[in-house]
Amino acid sequence: MNKEVTSAGIHQQMTADDIHYHAEKLGLGSLGHHEGWLQAEEAEAAANADRQTDRRQQMIAVAAYYLAEKRGFAGDGADQDWMAAEAEVDATMQARN
Repeated sequence: MNKEVTSAGIHQQMTADDIHYHAEKLGLGSLGHHEGWLQAEEAEAAANADRQTDRRQQMIAVAAYYLAEKRGFAGDGADQDWMAAEAEVDATMQARN
């Protein structure tokens, strides 16, 4: 089969190749949807949530320590210290948002 080569045909093929190349780099789906971009956004949101959770836990641990220190580390008040610290940290984080 002999195809006629034209400037328009070459341009059309180059455009199609370019679109295909960039679609693969962006992770576009077969229908042209930004599947890769959406996955990257979801992954970033999940990572941010994990960092926020880790940060919250660290803040609670520090606050609970200071509450325990304030009461002289006496008795079995660790649970109450933790719950009070958790409430304090959550209130602080809510106020920032």
